[in-house]
Amino acid sequence: MSLLPSKGGVIEHQRPNIPGVRGAELITQADYQSIKGYFASQPWGYRFVLLTMLLRNTGFRIGEALALERRHVGQSGASYYVIVYRQKRKIKEPEGIWLHPNLGEPLVRYVTGLRPGETTLLWPFSRQYSTRRFNEAGTRIAGWRVKSKDWREFYGRTIMEIAESVLGYGPSHLEMAGQMLGHSSTATTRDYYFKLTDDQRRALQEAVPV
Repeated sequence: MSLLPSKGGVIEHQRPNIPGVRGAELITQADYQSIKGYFASQPWGYRFVLLTMLLRNTGFRIGEALALERRHVGQSGASYYVIVYRQKRKIKEPEGIWLHPNLGEPLVRYVTGLRPGETTLLWPFSRQYSTRRFNEAGTRIAGWRVKSKDWREFYGRTIMEIAESVLGYGPSHLEMAGQMLGHSSTATTRDYYFKLTDDQRRALQEAVPV
């Protein structure tokens, strides 16, 4: 499988002024690596490493990530995917999202090893506990108050950059994407992303550095 690299390899975000996106405090790739490294250093932290990588690679809401079950993660040939049920949708329809192989391989291996009672990614922790501990760690490492929704914005900025460099989208598309990924409309987010071909979506997801 061919991964499409971003300009210069790993994307290192600055803190740009993006239409529709709040304030100056934005998660950067360096923040992400530090937060992931912190969890990796803790004896209890591997599930949180996977959660960090999943939010970075997909832009899921943290509740959507924590609700994933063993049956929602899989492999198709050399590619990996996850099935998500969006929280803020009136009609709960499953969506398939491609994963970067650096996340897909350990995630599939992890869920395959779950015992029968371990239905969710972060079992036995509750969603409330997991969310609080995750956000506290992010705040401690980044030096400012990190919230779960900041990861969606981080993912959105990355997709904007990849869409420009990989798919050749111009400034008008990027301005619309900036407003969209600033959470102005989840309906627009869905329309924008799913108008792409499956190969384009796979290229975008597999190009997100995790």
